[in-house]
Amino acid sequence: MKKYILLFCVCSFFIYAEEKLPKSSNLEEPVSGSPLLEFTNSDSNQNYNVPSFYSKFESNTVYSKDFEKDNSIHSNVYITLRECIALGLEENLGLTIDRYDPLISKEGIRLERSVFDPQFYGLAQWSENKSPRPYYKYDIFGNQRVHIGNTETETTDLEGRISGKFITGLEYSFGVSQTRNWTEKFGGMVNPAYSTLAEGRLKVPLLKGFGLGVNLAPLRISKNNWRIANANFDESMQMLVMDIINSYWTLYYYREDVNAKEYALNLAYELLKVNEAKVKVGMAAPLTVTEAKASIARQEEELLVSKNLVHDGEDNLRTIINFKMDVLFQPKAFKRVRYYLVPSEKPRVVDFKLDEADCIEGAVNNRQTMKIAKLQLKNSGENLKIAKNNLFPEVNFLGSLGYSGLGGNAGNSYDDQFSAQHPSWSLGVEVSFPIFYNEPVATFRRAKYDNRQTELSLKNVKQIVAMDVRKSIRLVETNRKRIDATKESTKLASEQLEAEQEKYKVGQSTTFKVLQFQDDLATALSQEIRTLAEWRVSVAALYKSIGRILEENNILVDDYSKTDEEENPGWTDLIWR
Repeated sequence: MKKYILLFCVCSFFIYAEEKLPKSSNLEEPVSGSPLLEFTNSDSNQNYNVPSFYSKFESNTVYSKDFEKDNSIHSNVYITLRECIALGLEENLGLTIDRYDPLISKEGIRLERSVFDPQFYGLAQWSENKSPRPYYKYDIFGNQRVHIGNTETETTDLEGRISGKFITGLEYSFGVSQTRNWTEKFGGMVNPAYSTLAEGRLKVPLLKGFGLGVNLAPLRISKNNWRIANANFDESMQMLVMDIINSYWTLYYYREDVNAKEYALNLAYELLKVNEAKVKVGMAAPLTVTEAKASIARQEEELLVSKNLVHDGEDNLRTIINFKMDVLFQPKAFKRVRYYLVPSEKPRVVDFKLDEADCIEGAVNNRQTMKIAKLQLKNSGENLKIAKNNLFPEVNFLGSLGYSGLGGNAGNSYDDQFSAQHPSWSLGVEVSFPIFYNEPVATFRRAKYDNRQTELSLKNVKQIVAMDVRKSIRLVETNRKRIDATKESTKLASEQLEAEQEKYKVGQSTTFKVLQFQDDLATALSQEIRTLAEWRVSVAALYKSIGRILEENNILVDDYSKTDEEENPGWTDLIWR
């Protein structure tokens, strides 16, 4: 009879406990035998990995602590990864600043070309001079006196000259001038006198500074610097896209992790209700309630930390894509809307084969760091070419030829000049070199060592690129395997918790063990979500390591800073290049 009474009490308690247990409106208890994270077929059209509780969580905004005191409008902004990338490429301040680097470097090309631009010099000058002139003057009594008068001279100078330098190093100058002199009363036989001069000068370097290579080296260095600036800008875009992808999936993980912790917290509250019901009917000690409350307090603290991470993730992504950042600097009265970024995509799991050799070859051909290293090697070679030429002494051939003319007017003066009756010419050689040759030798050796250093740097960059690709491939493969492992771990943790709950119902388990298995399930859920996000980030890192992250995200960048030769190449491009 006592056995039947005890059995009746136990059944009555469980019926009472089941009626008192609250039904969750936000979270569902996992179904036995079904995983909490469902994976879809990668061959289907909807190949997204959607956690079963995601749709319930994404409608809930993670509010700040003082939400009830805030009168602002809270708005969720559901955004895709592609939209984030588009906003980041358009609005990111760091990338906007970097856009000017290629333009600045392009103007450096123009500056180096200006060395070969012809220079015009013109002069138009009018002058008048009154010089003292003594003379005798007689008064009315016939006395002779010395008076100081003026001799007025007027001069008009007109001069024009064109000078410049050829790409071979030859310097030239050609100029014409005309001078008009008029002297009052004492102007001589020709007054006014017009004198003209036409003269050409040449300076030809014979050793130092002679040749196309050494004279065009600074221009080629400037062009390489412009190409380096473009490569750096492309690298900045790839880094920005990588940061956006990382921040996007990190925010996804933070939000899903909050939901997983809320799920675990809800399980702990349900266990607390059961324990309180058991204590009321005398079937459990009050210590079980204390254990459940202690677990709830710890999980609530973890949930607060996770919610704060969501805000940090939102701010990080918001800063990178520069989304509504101006609102932060507005007065409080104008901050009517608070925006919360919510990722609307889920990480896709796609299996694909990776060939290490092909990936390394693609990285060597596409990585901007390789292009930059190669361009730096070219610049080092140009500097070595200049330093080697500076070892020669400066030997220049000098020559000039001119014709002058004189006449009572401008026409007669030019006629006299064109008659070639008054030529003037000169030939000469000038030589200059340092006596001890310390500066040229030191410059050459530094350039030689720098060139060798740059060659080794190129090999080092190539090795780093190869190791980066290998590391990225291994990380992708590892994370892909981790997805299956964490999926199975979540499934088993859910089954263990369910089994332990069944044992607890019949008195074969303790509150401590149930709480422990609840923590294991929450950890497995969080780890599975993290693995999904990390796998997606590792795939993006792999594409970046082989220099194809822009192409894989369908990003096409217009090269608006092309030089004229690259837009309209011609035969002269062979010289200027």
